[in-house]
Amino acid sequence: MSVLRETKEDKKALLLVLISGISLGMFLLMRCMHYPNLLPLLLLLPACSFIYFFVWILYASILSRVKNSDVKQILRDDAFTYLPSLLLLPFSVFFFIKVGFYPGVSPPEEHLKNAVFLFLLMTTLSLIISLKILVHGHFEWLTERIKSDKAFYSFLSLIFILFSAFAYLKLNALEHYGGDIAAYIQRIWFITREGIPKSTIFFVPIGGGPIVFDISRWLPLYISAPFYLVLQNPASILIAQALFISITAIPIYWIGRDLLKSRFLGLLLALSFFLNPATQYLYLQAFHNDAFGMAFLAFALYFLYKRKALPFFIFSALMVVCKENFFLVGIFLGLYNLITLRSEQRITFGIPCLVFSILWAFIIFVVFHPAGGSEFFMKRYSYLGSGMGEALHTIMTEPLFVLHHVLTVAKIAYIGTLLFPLAFFPLFSSTIFIALPIFAQNLLSERYPMYSILYQYSAILLPVLYFSAIKAIYKLSKSDLTFKRIATKNFLISSIFLILLLSLTSTAIYGPFGYLYKVNSSEVKGHSVYFENFLVESKEDRIAKEIARQIPKNASVLVQEPFQILLAEREKIYMFPCYTFSSQCVANVTPERIDYIILNTNNPRLKNIEGWRDWINQLGSNSWRKIVEKDGFIVFKGERYE
Repeated sequence: MSVLRETKEDKKALLLVLISGISLGMFLLMRCMHYPNLLPLLLLLPACSFIYFFVWILYASILSRVKNSDVKQILRDDAFTYLPSLLLLPFSVFFFIKVGFYPGVSPPEEHLKNAVFLFLLMTTLSLIISLKILVHGHFEWLTERIKSDKAFYSFLSLIFILFSAFAYLKLNALEHYGGDIAAYIQRIWFITREGIPKSTIFFVPIGGGPIVFDISRWLPLYISAPFYLVLQNPASILIAQALFISITAIPIYWIGRDLLKSRFLGLLLALSFFLNPATQYLYLQAFHNDAFGMAFLAFALYFLYKRKALPFFIFSALMVVCKENFFLVGIFLGLYNLITLRSEQRITFGIPCLVFSILWAFIIFVVFHPAGGSEFFMKRYSYLGSGMGEALHTIMTEPLFVLHHVLTVAKIAYIGTLLFPLAFFPLFSSTIFIALPIFAQNLLSERYPMYSILYQYSAILLPVLYFSAIKAIYKLSKSDLTFKRIATKNFLISSIFLILLLSLTSTAIYGPFGYLYKVNSSEVKGHSVYFENFLVESKEDRIAKEIARQIPKNASVLVQEPFQILLAEREKIYMFPCYTFSSQCVANVTPERIDYIILNTNNPRLKNIEGWRDWINQLGSNSWRKIVEKDGFIVFKGERYE
């Protein structure tokens, strides 16, 4: 009863809690606007206010007894933790009145609105919980409780085992885009036999010999080759990738432990990294160099924080040589050190990194010309011009035109999906400067995967964003911006919990396990667990494997998905449709060049080839013999194996 008396005396706190409850009720009411009978739903307003009031007094009563504190002060302070609920009212008006809820809305539209509703609700609850931690200081005992790093490394091992199993099952179920993963399997197969990565899948005309892969991407292949030799399975390269994604969390944990003086907070940061949708999508991706560069950059940033010049240079150099565009990260990393470090440290941390990155760019672009470079540029940045010179001229002379292409809804949403799990803390740290060239590269592109977290192009940004967030939280905890009555430890704990809760919200809504993609959609097939037969070997997969076992190891093959993965471990394998940036896709398909042609007529990509049925009929009438025709699969055999 004493608690109720205190609530009546502090009318401002009581009013704040009740108004917050009404805002929640209005939010729920707006969501239900399309129901025919609205009268019973009006009870949501007093019901939500009562729930908030009940939780408020119950929470204050328990906390006052546990902490032996003044209940009046707890009530007054705790009332402010419900303020985030007030944000629901304008959001509800914007999303549910302006957008409109009405009977007969399509299921996808209904699903999207449900996702927005859940996202806003979970975000509000995350803010309320974080504010309670900030005001009342929970979990302080845990910050001192964890005395060793064993808990983190045990957790990391479990994550690695879990996602390695995912990688194996996903490849076994042939759920990757065949071209990318098959090309890397073939390159590593060549490394184990000839010592050099070669491939015939990309940039090679049908029937042509294998070409050496770009030197700018060699390092991850050589790192993965021992895994392939030991396991003797194509999935081994995905396990190597899973290992490097997992160990990216180690320097994130270290800097959280060292800078924030708490193993517990470091562990929460590592957990939030694995809850981040961008990390989870990367685990489910095919093999990509970006995962290796991400890990090396994370270690480089940690050793930069520790001011250890030699390890920093080694890891930053390893990062730069992982992929052709990572020299930009190296240049900005060197510039960042030159700008922010003391004069004596600029020489050891800034200049070597900057010089090496520029030198590597000269080697890969001037000494060695990357295959398909101009074609890639035209496909992604054609609106800027026909080359780098024209693109720079367009950016400098027509900034409004460029901004029109950059500030689109999809690209703004992309930035939001990256920064939201980190509560936008990276924006308060100068370290984000290092990420600017990759942000620019992705946002300027017209190719959707580059500005979507479903793909690998954002991986290199993650270490920078996490280190920026940690540094921002630490600096804010020491600044005058924090309230004088709030302890520094409370601010640190509440900030890290906010990141954890928002990461959980992100993965629950738009992660691969999230509600948003809980639909059968071709957009997210291969990226989301919510599509038909995820990780399950289908009848089509079994037929494909049965056919692949009949093809001799030394035969040259022209194949269509999903056969690239199954037949990649050979000297000559070619994709159909082609990936040679040429309209002469089938001009070289002759029995002298190709031993087997394996097609899947169920694949929609085949239907995009004009006259594909006529071409297949011509094969049957020439020097090819059809040996298999089963459930949409067709196999032609050339003269050499007659």
